[in-house]
Amino acid sequence: MIETSDISINSPGTSPVAAIATYREALADMVHQAGADHPKVLECLGNLGYALDAAEQRAEASRIYREVAEKRVRILGEDHPDTLLSLSNLAYMLFKMGEPEAGLELCRKTLVQREQILGVLHAATLANRKLLASAYDWTGDLTTAAELFETTLQQHREVLGSRHPDTLSTLSGYAICLMGAGDAPGAVPLLEEALAAQEELTEPEGIATMTYRHNLATALRDTGAFDRSEELFTTVLEQRTRRLGADHPDTLISSGSLARLYQLTGDLDRAVPLYESALTGLTAIFGTDHWTSRILADYLAEARTD
Repeated sequence: MIETSDISINSPGTSPVAAIATYREALADMVHQAGADHPKVLECLGNLGYALDAAEQRAEASRIYREVAEKRVRILGEDHPDTLLSLSNLAYMLFKMGEPEAGLELCRKTLVQREQILGVLHAATLANRKLLASAYDWTGDLTTAAELFETTLQQHREVLGSRHPDTLSTLSGYAICLMGAGDAPGAVPLLEEALAAQEELTEPEGIATMTYRHNLATALRDTGAFDRSEELFTTVLEQRTRRLGADHPDTLISSGSLARLYQLTGDLDRAVPLYESALTGLTAIFGTDHWTSRILADYLAEARTD
């Protein structure tokens, strides 16, 4: 996932559309006053790229990430921490834009540089190592990804402690990697730990808390623990509807996930309408070709023929 050291305006729950408008306005004023290459201008431009990425406007986000990285290389040099941050974020975007080999190469390069300049256990180095683990996960090398997640998790525990948000995020990433490899039983205790710790850190309806609760519900569903999975999915759906709104992508994904649970337990009367409403909402936001839309469309077609 992307590193957010540059992010200063956007906050959890903020609409990406509103954030984009804020950044564009601020950027125009800053460029006029300080010039296009001022460090604060590049920071704001990076924030705009982040907001565009969150709004699924990836073509413009990718262009901006590349522009910020190239300018920082030219102005600050390849080894400056801000440059490495931008290069790491660009590597992340390359994966999302369907350029996995280029993303892996850049991610490996920035990790080596950070290890040499900042040290193996620096927070930025750990973030880069986690990104590389995610990169291997995305490209299907789940064995390497799991090994790297495990190493990074141990280092996060050592440096930041077991209850630090970055540690919990790595813990969750490791669990999701295990789920992708078919080891949902191995993922459950990791997600139980992440959720319990996050609940101690933030309110029950915090963004990260709801995410970990959703991921745990998914792992439990995949192990066949349907009753507890339904309880958690229902709770997350209610919380996301209240906190984010019924039309937010995360809320719609929760609806689709609960529909999948109903389908697996044979309750098609509840599964089909949930699929339909979730698919309508996600298609309106992302279009029919987005991976979430395609998955729900396939599940809905399957449910209608069951």
